[in-house]
Amino acid sequence: MQRPEKDVKSVPLISILIPVYNEEKNVRLAYDAVVAQFDKLAGRYALEIIFTDNHSIDGTEFELERLALKDKRVKVLRFSRNFGFQRSVLTAYRHARGRAAMQIDCDLQDPPELIPRFLEEWEKGFDVVVGIRAERPEGFLLATGRRFYYWLVTSISDDNIVQNAGDFRLVDRTVIERLKLINDAKPYTRGLISSLAARQTGITYDRRARQFEKSKFPLRRLTGIAADGIINHSL
Repeated sequence: MQRPEKDVKSVPLISILIPVYNEEKNVRLAYDAVVAQFDKLAGRYALEIIFTDNHSIDGTEFELERLALKDKRVKVLRFSRNFGFQRSVLTAYRHARGRAAMQIDCDLQDPPELIPRFLEEWEKGFDVVVGIRAERPEGFLLATGRRFYYWLVTSISDDNIVQNAGDFRLVDRTVIERLKLINDAKPYTRGLISSLAARQTGITYDRRARQFEKSKFPLRRLTGIAADGIINHSL
């Protein structure tokens, strides 16, 4: 797989994408955790961090402003209203400048310590590296519903959908360029990325419990996302 040219610093630029909505207690923690991982990589990669703020109504906007003023590697895209999680994610990919982009949740349920492992798989030539959730802190009914959803969507779709995969993933520039051409009104981004991948692999990990506030994905929103996935990957 042909790689794009390296950036002017002769090291690959990696874009870290962090969608946020009312995450004032988490944005600084997420920033610190990501920067710490790239500091450990000893200058092998350049870094940009893109926060997409889906019109938060708490202090998230001001926390992000402070980070952007402190670190020029931080970019903040704030929406005029809440356009939904999927549109927020797609916007982040469209603004990513890196040779690869990696999406991670702001609440750190997906461990930033795995960033080097994702980069290792990318360096081997995989254009999509997906985080596969082994264990996750959720109830029996939600876990059962999730298993049924993946069984259904893989049964009716010819796309390469990875079971138990969330949005914790790395995407190569070649996939990002094709993703930018898609302008669905209600995109199912994780499925689109898998369908565009030429060579995809996964990394299994245990998902952590959320530290602050409640999840932004109650059952109603999860059901809506599942419906988008079924509609987008079937006739």
